[in-house]
Amino acid sequence: MLPTTLLEQARQHRQAGQTEAALAAAKNLLATDPLHPEALSLAGVLSIELNRIEQAIHYLKLATEQAPKAETYNDLAVAYLAAKEYPSAITNIIHSVDLDPDNSKTRVAQTVIEQQYAAALTAVTEPSD
Repeated sequence: MLPTTLLEQARQHRQAGQTEAALAAAKNLLATDPLHPEALSLAGVLSIELNRIEQAIHYLKLATEQAPKAETYNDLAVAYLAAKEYPSAITNIIHSVDLDPDNSKTRVAQTVIEQQYAAALTAVTEPSD
C-alpha cells in the first residue's frame, strides 16, 4: 500500500473514533518508512489518546527531529506534561511558541503546563499535615 494511502487510512480511522486501528495503520506506514514525519506525529498523538505516554514521547521526538513543526512540539509538550516531566514539557512548548508565536493552541498549552508545573512545585515544597 502506498504511504499516502496508509496515512489517509490512519486519519480516517481516527476520525471514526477507531484509535487502535488508526495507530495500527500509522505503524504499518512506519514499518516501510520509519522516519515518515507525518506518520510519526500521528502515531504520537494517537499514543497520547491511548494513554501510552512513553510511546508518544518516542514517536513525537522522532517527528520533531525529522520535521520541526510548532504543532508537533506542542504535542510533545503535552506528552511530557502527561508524564509529569515538566522541564521537558516547558522546553518543547517554548520551541512551539518560537516556531509559531501566534498559535492560540500553543499559548493555551503553555499556560496549562506552567500552571501544572507551579502546582507540582507547590505540592513538593509545602509541608504535609
